Amino acid sequence: MKPTDLKTTDLKTSVLDRDLIDEVVRLGDLVRDLAKDTASDAKDYVSTGAASVEATVRSNPTQSLIIAGAAGFVLGLLLTHRSD
Repeated sequence: MKPTDLKTTDLKTSVLDRDLIDEVVRLGDLVRDLAKDTASDAKDYVSTGAASVEATVRSNPTQSLIIAGAAGFVLGLLLTHRSD
């Protein structure tokens, strides 16, 4: 197609298509940045929680061991399949 064959509506459509593509790319960049920020916040939250759990376990080792054992026992009961 020669440039002289383009109609005015074709040019408008082409400009709109480019504008739409630019907007989609901009929104994609925003989503990517939001995902990075969310992942960073989640990492910080988990790190803080892990530090808190570690401090609790260090200050109450016996109680922590009993709780972990009970949780493991219950989990084992739930995951064990009986074929009666």
